[in-house]
Amino acid sequence: MYLGSIPCRLPARQWLSRWIGAVMLVSAGVTARAAVPETVNFQQAVQLALTANPRALASAAQVQSARAGVTEARGRALPQLSLELNAARSNNPLNVFGYRLAERGASFADFGLGEYTGPASLNTTPAALNVPGYASNYDTGVVLSVPLFVGGADLAHIRQSRALLTAAQQGDAAARAGLIYDVLQAYAGVGATRELVTAARQALAAAQAYTGTAASLYRQGIVIESDVLLAKAHEESARAALSATEAEALNQLDAFRLFIGRPDSALVPGPAVEMPAPAGSLLTLEERALAHNPQLLAMGSREAAGEAATGAARAAYWPQVNLVLRHDWNADSLALRAPSNTLMALFSWQIFNSGAQYGALQRAAAEQRRVAAQYQATADDIRLAVDRTFRGAETAALQAQASDLIAEQATQAAHLLSLRYAQGLTTLAQLLDGQARLDEARAGRVQAHYAALLARARLRLLTNELDATSATSPSADAGTAKNQGN
Repeated sequence: MYLGSIPCRLPARQWLSRWIGAVMLVSAGVTARAAVPETVNFQQAVQLALTANPRALASAAQVQSARAGVTEARGRALPQLSLELNAARSNNPLNVFGYRLAERGASFADFGLGEYTGPASLNTTPAALNVPGYASNYDTGVVLSVPLFVGGADLAHIRQSRALLTAAQQGDAAARAGLIYDVLQAYAGVGATRELVTAARQALAAAQAYTGTAASLYRQGIVIESDVLLAKAHEESARAALSATEAEALNQLDAFRLFIGRPDSALVPGPAVEMPAPAGSLLTLEERALAHNPQLLAMGSREAAGEAATGAARAAYWPQVNLVLRHDWNADSLALRAPSNTLMALFSWQIFNSGAQYGALQRAAAEQRRVAAQYQATADDIRLAVDRTFRGAETAALQAQASDLIAEQATQAAHLLSLRYAQGLTTLAQLLDGQARLDEARAGRVQAHYAALLARARLRLLTNELDATSATSPSADAGTAKNQGN
């Protein structure tokens, strides 16, 4: 039997089923190859985050907005040139007469002189002047406005916009540093969960070995059946713990991809990194944080912007003087005829406005005081955060060192208990208790090193010394110490 030109020794339905299955397997293989994980190091991950993370994009847009505000404030203080076109049609005698004068087309007849017949007609109302009929006028003008004096409002607005630009740039620096910290936390978090998965697999392998040992001793009549059942229960518990740890590893990987702006990619973190603590005493770190922390600097710039806003509100009490130069063309159609020039000096001074100016000034001054108080509160918070993080980093370093020793000792203890149980010299409960201590020590070692890394990174974040180049590769000695107990 043939299906087309392909020889077929199977029934058509069965052959078609196998053919579809083969196509699905090939497609699955292609998809699997397309989703091969791609490794990125920490510097590459930071670069991806700074160019694609929504937080970084929003912060950059805020800087652009503040920079545009400076351009706007500067432009308002400079002369402005505008083009105007006014079109009108009216039968109002005053307007019509004005149109004809502006168009330089007024005649004696427009004054009603055609109806003057002598002294006896002096009281006659001329219809040509009083009832002129409809007339059209097109006034085209080029206007140059030059602000001469506005009480310092323009300069105050420029200072305010520049201070806000500085605040936005410093806020962008703070946002970028915070994003770098988040990327480090997720990057190292993936590595930490990988180590926890490895530890969970070791725990499952040990539990399976204990089940085999208990079954062998039971067959020899050395232990009772409860040991076998307890060992199997411990194995199932280890398997469930491994499943939960693997799920957490996937969650951590999803968070990493989200932070770098590639949530749908197959990117995975590469080699592990270390973050050395900033050099200096606690007092030195406090001083550096207060002098360079971008969040605090941004708050100081906002305080300067509030001071400028108060100056702008105070400028409303001064008179304003503007110079206007205007060149017009007037015609009864869209044409450039009858040119004329006008030069005006405009003086205005608002003497009374029912307290509106006073209220605006008081509101600006109150906002300035609020930002100043917030600046001081932020400085106090940063100083306290440096103190706590500095001590926390020291404690975390000691805990990381202790966790290495604990993991090494727990490994040796579990190994000795395993040998003694195989010889029937100890109980399974003691063996499982030793294994639980080993599992806890392995997890504690991973968590302690991860906590120490983040503590050092937070200290750098507070002193504005955290960037992608701050990270280093772990030393060989550190790697050896870290892998003890595996």
